Amino acid sequence: SQGGYPTHVFAGVVFAYMGPIETKPVFPVGDRFEVPGLRTVPGVRSIFACNWLQVKENAVDPHHTHFLHVIPQLRGMDHFANEFGNYPEMTWSDTPGGIAYFAARRVGDNVWVRSSEVQGSSVHIINSIFESGRERKPASRPFLSFWSLPVDDTNTVNFFVSHVADDEAMPFEERRRLEIFGQNADRPYRDRQWIPGDNEAMASQGPVNVHAMEQLGSLDRGVAMYRRYVRDGIAAVQRGEQPAGVYHSEAEVPPTFANDLVIGVDDFPGDPNDHAALLSFAESLPKRYAAAPPMLALKRNS
Repeated sequence: SQGGYPTHVFAGVVFAYMGPIETKPVFPVGDRFEVPGLRTVPGVRSIFACNWLQVKENAVDPHHTHFLHVIPQLRGMDHFANEFGNYPEMTWSDTPGGIAYFAARRVGDNVWVRSSEVQGSSVHIINSIFESGRERKPASRPFLSFWSLPVDDTNTVNFFVSHVADDEAMPFEERRRLEIFGQNADRPYRDRQWIPGDNEAMASQGPVNVHAMEQLGSLDRGVAMYRRYVRDGIAAVQRGEQPAGVYHSEAEVPPTFANDLVIGVDDFPGDPNDHAALLSFAESLPKRYAAAPPMLALKRNS
């Protein structure tokens, strides 16, 4: 225990449970930590001068990916793959563990559908930022798993682990440099304005984003869904019930839906240049993943 609280050590990170001991949940070691050929490497803490909710909402906002994360490529830095700049058709869905987005885009002779997921109040998971959609695959290896800790109302810390493949071509030092780029306010202000990262996107909303001043639109559907998810969890606790995202046995921990699915245009059910067809295909994936979780398919092919 630490400070009187029960703890769990995972991948070199100490997690403390701060509730009543009789309600202590299991640490959700899900399917992303069971893929053969991968090891987990502790990450680096990232400090965000903003409310915790702004950090979590970023993970269900796929639009920032093809705008914010394409800026480095336009200004002489290799970071995310160039193919992220292909504007996708997007949808969002409840998952067994939380909320996920699904972004479908055509890349050459392929259709690439990327999904990321937020689970419970603290976890979000993403796949490789180097994915280009050029190599066909039913499932992609895990890349990063995050936990967000609210320090107070206006400061948040992210912890993460890297899922590193035994046969990874990129030297880990270079991968780590790119993983953490833009995650802290550790560069000169001018540099952060010229090539911004996630930290600038989150903290620039202010220490606490004022929701009353927002005008949410259809592109903010994932943000609205996650806020509702959080409110439902708060209401459950107020009723003395267990909120979503809390599990008391490993058997309860659900599969994850974060994935990069890449199929050939010949296998695509429709015209890959038709926006409605891309959207319809993205909308079909939550049901497909529920029946055949991506990480299960990946393990079978390992």
